[in-house]
Amino acid sequence: MRSPTPAACLALYTLRAGCAWACASAAFAPDEYWQAAEPAHRLAFGYGTEPTWEWRPDVALRSHAFVLPLAAVYRALSLLHLDAPLVVRLAPRLLFAGAAAASDVAAGALADAHLGGGAKCIAGDLATLASLLSWMQAYAGSRSLA
Repeated sequence: MRSPTPAACLALYTLRAGCAWACASAAFAPDEYWQAAEPAHRLAFGYGTEPTWEWRPDVALRSHAFVLPLAAVYRALSLLHLDAPLVVRLAPRLLFAGAAAASDVAAGALADAHLGGGAKCIAGDLATLASLLSWMQAYAGSRSLA
């Protein structure tokens, strides 16, 4: 199995971050905010909207495991005095753009692992290309949906 070069990984992240930026003003699902960004904001800054019923201790349907990386990013932005509203709004998209780029790489690695993966095998390249051309991956891949 071939490993992607750092330049290829950076190109994939840049593409996914560009998709995140282009779709930054579009809302896809309320949970994108209520189950990720809002709880993370409350953890990092100590204020914000009241948690939804899933977060109540007596119900406890949600875990902070998904929210903690985003809360850490928010906290770091606060400590660096980079917590402008636009940056806070885009932080989840840019964080999860990395996850979307990693899934592009993983699609290629999975295809290589299961379909041969030799130097002449193009299965991994085709799987990565299919992931890159998926409009749903471009639109929703960088969204914080738990």
